[in-house]
Amino acid sequence: MEQKREINKKLSWVFTVISIGELAGALAVVAYGLLKGHMTGTTCNVIMGAALVLYWLLEDIAEPFAVHRFDGITQAQKEAYVKYILLDLVGFAGIACFLFGVGGSSSGSNSGILGAVVYVVVMKPKRQNQQIFYGHIDPEAESGEDDNGAEETSVEEQEQATLPEQDEEDTSDVK
Repeated sequence: MEQKREINKKLSWVFTVISIGELAGALAVVAYGLLKGHMTGTTCNVIMGAALVLYWLLEDIAEPFAVHRFDGITQAQKEAYVKYILLDLVGFAGIACFLFGVGGSSSGSNSGILGAVVYVVVMKPKRQNQQIFYGHIDPEAESGEDDNGAEETSVEEQEQATLPEQDEEDTSDVK
């Protein structure tokens, strides 16, 4: 069992290295093409978009299946996985919009900023679902209120618990 875990850990790192390598390779090709004047903005956008899709496929689809991450997981973890990969895809679409917007089209700045905002907005729920899928967070704990909401409720309950006592004391002084 320990040997299988070590193999899966190494395989996971292989997927990570390949994914980052292909992104770096695509970026290098685009940079070289732009510096030499052999590529247009559209070609660069297509290459980077394809690289992002390939990265998503390798990291979010192929890697979990290759290292058997679905063995023995709960239904909540499966649901978190689906949310995680969809939010990651939306985030990568935001990155792509940002990169396409930086390319210099007339409406590029607005779509670029919008893409960056989309990416930032989906990061927190994506990470939460990713942590649930990997088993680092209990899904039942995530379905309740966050820590700040729980603290506010407990403070309110404490205030309500002390108010009637104060009222009784105040009325007893009047009598």
